[in-house]
Amino acid sequence: QWDVESGNPLPNIQGHTDWVRAIAFRPDSAARNSAIANHTTLASGSDDQTIRLWNFVTGDCIRILKGYANLIYALAFTHHDRILASGEENWGIQLWDVTEGQRILTFEDSANRVRSVAFSPNDTLLASGSEDQMVRIWDVMTGMCEKTLEEHTHQVFAVAFSHQGDRMASGASDRRISIWDTKAWELRRTLRGHTDRIRTVA
Repeated sequence: QWDVESGNPLPNIQGHTDWVRAIAFRPDSAARNSAIANHTTLASGSDDQTIRLWNFVTGDCIRILKGYANLIYALAFTHHDRILASGEENWGIQLWDVTEGQRILTFEDSANRVRSVAFSPNDTLLASGSEDQMVRIWDVMTGMCEKTLEEHTHQVFAVAFSHQGDRMASGASDRRISIWDTKAWELRRTLRGHTDRIRTVA
């Protein structure tokens, strides 16, 4: 943790027993009426095959989500609800109701690692990037894959929607960022310039 105004480090949050590969803040609007959390809730995913929910101010662990058999690589909260998506090493994506601590849906991606997940601004779609070089677009209500985007030539480490939801970016080990039109799911632009793999976009 860091104080962004002073640049000084704050006490670490500890509890996982292996590497932490993903973190995500719960949006303010989702947490105001929650019995288990407030707007300082942080989720973390680890190689210890658990997700932990933390009070970011106190460092206390609020809840542990268990049931994974693989490493957890990616996390994303919906914007206006209590749903958390996680991408894992094999066999896809899990959706969790963090208030109840219950797994509610599984998206079966492939036998490849799911490296990134991101919800659209209206929370109806979920994008995922995988080691099989694909970006997949999922219907959040049904768990069905609506579209597969096959532009990258190496594993996809990052996906992110624009705030308006009309564009989506994906970044990969092929050193390219692809910008997609989300209405037609057509490639609009390719950004080049990095000399190594792209691990995150926003």
